[in-house]
Amino acid sequence: MRDDLEAALFADFPNLYWRHTLPMAETAMCWGICTGDGWEPLIRRLSIRLTKMTEGLGLDPSSDEFKSYMASQVKEKLGGLRFYMQRSTPEMRSAISEAATESMETCDVCGGKGEMSKTARGWLVTRCGRCAPAVESKGEGEQ
Repeated sequence: MRDDLEAALFADFPNLYWRHTLPMAETAMCWGICTGDGWEPLIRRLSIRLTKMTEGLGLDPSSDEFKSYMASQVKEKLGGLRFYMQRSTPEMRSAISEAATESMETCDVCGGKGEMSKTARGWLVTRCGRCAPAVESKGEGEQ
């Protein structure tokens, strides 16, 4: 994901992504949000939902328990969104599952309607017809 899109997500949802500045020994969020730009709206909608759910728990925002409801890794894997949290509720896991399902039909490059396909090098990706050839020419599953 482009740096500016990622920075906006981190700024807009500081309680969800607060670990992104920590070292690799403490979190996979140090690598940032490892998806294509096309999934930014999907991740933003999910972030809004997760933030509302966390705030709805009625916990003190400065407490360790509140801070444990945070993203631990956000990436693309096998053509779909993987969004991991340190701690979550069943409702949060359901929202994450819905976003993952939506990602399998959303081009990770442009955000348009996409479908799962395999690149010439064997990488699974979710792309629209317009973006698949352009990305394929870059090689492998590059964003």
